[in-house]
Amino acid sequence: MRFVFSSFLLICFYISSFSQKNQSIESGKFWLDTDGKRIEAHAGGITLVNDTYYWYGQDQSLGNGNEVGISCYSSKDLTTWKNEGVVFPASELPEIYRGAEGRCERPKVIYNAKTRKYVMWSHLEAKNRTMGMAGIATSDTPNGKFKFIGQIRPVKFDYGYTGNPVLRERELGNAFRDMNLFLENDTTAYAIYTSEGNASMYCVRLNDTFTDAKPGYVMGKDWNRISYKRHREAPAMFKHNNQYVLFTSGETGYCPNPTEYSMSNDILNNWQLMGDPCFGPNANTSFFSQSTCVIPAPGKPVGCYIFTADRWNCNNELWNSTYVWLPFVIRDNKIIRLQFLDKWDLSIFDKNPKSLATPQLIKNEKQILTWKPIAEAAFYTIYKNGKNIGSTTATQFKIPTELAGKCYLYTVMAETLYGVKSKPSNGITIKWNIIEKTFLSDIEPEFSKQGYRCLTMDKSVDVTPIKIGGQSFAKGLGSHSYGEIIYHISAKYSRFTASVGIDDAVFGNTQSSAQFEVWGDGVLLYKSAIKKANDKAEFVSVDIKGVNELKLVVSDGGDLPDYDHADWADAAIIP
Repeated sequence: MRFVFSSFLLICFYISSFSQKNQSIESGKFWLDTDGKRIEAHAGGITLVNDTYYWYGQDQSLGNGNEVGISCYSSKDLTTWKNEGVVFPASELPEIYRGAEGRCERPKVIYNAKTRKYVMWSHLEAKNRTMGMAGIATSDTPNGKFKFIGQIRPVKFDYGYTGNPVLRERELGNAFRDMNLFLENDTTAYAIYTSEGNASMYCVRLNDTFTDAKPGYVMGKDWNRISYKRHREAPAMFKHNNQYVLFTSGETGYCPNPTEYSMSNDILNNWQLMGDPCFGPNANTSFFSQSTCVIPAPGKPVGCYIFTADRWNCNNELWNSTYVWLPFVIRDNKIIRLQFLDKWDLSIFDKNPKSLATPQLIKNEKQILTWKPIAEAAFYTIYKNGKNIGSTTATQFKIPTELAGKCYLYTVMAETLYGVKSKPSNGITIKWNIIEKTFLSDIEPEFSKQGYRCLTMDKSVDVTPIKIGGQSFAKGLGSHSYGEIIYHISAKYSRFTASVGIDDAVFGNTQSSAQFEVWGDGVLLYKSAIKKANDKAEFVSVDIKGVNELKLVVSDGGDLPDYDHADWADAAIIP
């Protein structure tokens, strides 16, 4: 990956005397520190020292690159954060790692009881990401200035060296990219990072000072590939009982993709893939986020955790990125379920009844479902004909728009993080009436498959604002060849309109070309010219009277499909 979201640094201290304020955590919004300024701690890690959390992360306030350095914030409750300042300024690094072209990414900090030093590791990159080094810095205090002590590549291993020769891996060791740290105990720590052209993930035991790999390391004993040729990044490791748990993301730059988690009883061997922990709408993008670290929920029983992630602004505007923090409980030592909640507090872990009463829907007004609260419910999940369409800690939910002529039964269930669920509520049936114009990005298709990533709504497939030939569009579908999108429109609409073309996110790429097709009930109704990068958007208006199945197809324009980021801008159906 380019940089996406790496790290996690976890020191597992349990605080029974934790002072719980139960202030809300709201994901996807800009968080402010005690001075009222945006928190700048992207791709960070959180370290617990006595009763205080220290959150280290990239300061992007001056834009992309390493213009500022690494900031630190402190908190006693995980919601009120004091700015401790820039603890590792860019000026501490060699010049090639500074400024708009330099990178100091995914900082993690652990404490070394032997040297009494706080040790920071980070991923360092220069222009065009040609370095792939680990940067090491130390400080006497968690919020003091960290001093740069050197750059290394912890492991030298001949995997065939099929990567970029500019990295000089035979000479310097295998490249070091997306990373995290794991502290086993006061004397044992590990670095987890991507290598081998980002194809594999390494875990290596550190030396006594936590500043390099253990001397004389042996594969399988002191280090190993814990993921081989799977192109995973953004590692976040923690330990539950006797099981090591690892969250990772796929390799799609700053754009989101599905999360996976793996488990093992041996940190260096026998990792078992458990699957995707995310459920519900937008689970295939990890709720538009990428993992950074996992924190034990303070003052809560063993098995209660907080998943932390970055929601990157994929328009390459890292300063406009936000954070996603979600609560979860490990069930039966194996099962992890992440459900998106836009607002929650730590009391959510206290709600663990043996059973829950059944919610009662009391009205549906302007597509808003309302129900009475259920005592001990942690949150509520809304279902459409039995399919999860969202969760909330509130007692209201806005129902997404559906196509005319469709009829759905909506129900609600009360739930807890521990897997306790109520029976489904009484149902409310809605038969959707035709409206003047329906944007397809407001409707869930019956079927979608894309040649790369997944279908995106009101964004390009890169999850950037839709822009074709310099023209911006607020609405639309982000697709990629070969792609198909199918809607069952029940012969209720007369016209399909859109503006089609290659998204400007691949500006200047000569291999980016695609052709757009509109099909109705198996009949080709429209076929565009081959659209190339930088071409102006082509307006489409197609007669779809009597059509039941509307299919939108994107095919390759004759070259490789690698960069065919194709947009159906302002795609809409009109009665």
